[in-house]
Amino acid sequence: MDRGPLSDRALLRRLKRHLFKKQHRFLAVCSPGFERLLLAEVERLPGVGSAELIRGGVAFEGVLDVLYHANLELRTAHRVLLRVAEFLAQSYPMLYDRAKRVPWELYIGFEPSFSLSVSAKVSRLRHHRKIEKTVGDAVSSALMPLGLSPVIAREAALPFQVRFFQDRCMLSFNTSGAHLHRRGYRTHVAEAPLRETLAAGVAIASDVGAYDLIVDPFCGSGTLLIESALYRVGRPPGLEREFAFMYAPYFQGSKWDRFKREASSKVRNSDPARLIGFDLSAEALRAAEHNGAAAGLLDRIVFDVADAREVRYQDLREHARRPLLLSNLPYGDRLGSDSEARSLVTEFCHRFVRSGRGWDYALITRHPSAMREVGLRPSATFPFRNGGLEVVLVCGTVP
Repeated sequence: MDRGPLSDRALLRRLKRHLFKKQHRFLAVCSPGFERLLLAEVERLPGVGSAELIRGGVAFEGVLDVLYHANLELRTAHRVLLRVAEFLAQSYPMLYDRAKRVPWELYIGFEPSFSLSVSAKVSRLRHHRKIEKTVGDAVSSALMPLGLSPVIAREAALPFQVRFFQDRCMLSFNTSGAHLHRRGYRTHVAEAPLRETLAAGVAIASDVGAYDLIVDPFCGSGTLLIESALYRVGRPPGLEREFAFMYAPYFQGSKWDRFKREASSKVRNSDPARLIGFDLSAEALRAAEHNGAAAGLLDRIVFDVADAREVRYQDLREHARRPLLLSNLPYGDRLGSDSEARSLVTEFCHRFVRSGRGWDYALITRHPSAMREVGLRPSATFPFRNGGLEVVLVCGTVP
């Protein structure tokens, strides 16, 4: 048994004995409505055991390598949590005692600080600051005999979550760190942007890989088209960013580099599809071009100024075998009144019906009734929330 101050070699022995070969529990979190898409993604990851759909995410099991793949490859997940411990805690002494038993050195190692995010529902322990202090004191007491003295810091590299529900405490490590929608390419945004994780989910739900022409007439900062292009060529969304697990004691840089190389080797170098984005705002198009360039996709996506109500959709599809209109239609929340947005959606859809015969469409809207009024009868709907607003993805074909 290792005694006294913890050395690098002693920590490695503990990691090998208690962490590396063990099956772990994970939770991939997503926006409600995207759980089934995320479940399909999780089940394709190497090393995943059982996976279960829950509201707002997917719970799954696997060896530690799974967290590398999950952060690198999942397109629709907001974050990936590693379950550290779960126990009953009906008093603060009980919480301290149970939290102190966790082998924190396996999760914090020699890092000087860590952060705690607390939530509590339907539990006797509800005071967030007191819960944070109790768990923090337990961590300090557990690590002090090993010569380790990390402190709680809000911007620490290792973020942990403490969640109470019905007196049960769940301790988790947020392996992702910053939200996974931060792919690294979106340096410029237009008004009412769609998060990358949501855009990726819409692209997957719309089956964008089946089309040879994809047009977004309200492209804004280009997120839908960029995520569609990345999905089509199979480029991993986490390839160019940093994650919290890279600061954990069990992180192995050589393994991470190998996984990235293996994932990169599967990226297709060419894509026969044409992707075109239109917008009336020159500022939005500048943002789209900046983002497209940052993603290395300006050779695959064309952005141009145009009024969605004036585009000649029939002419656009002249050489396309199967075209798709993919767009996030105006909501009326930040871009004008609801009635103005509805009027614009109605006018646009009327124009599209007249000139878009044979097109498939996948449109995000708050005004599905306006689409039905002009003759668009969707074959599938996909409700979700964007920016706290209830919206629906409607899919179908122009008759």
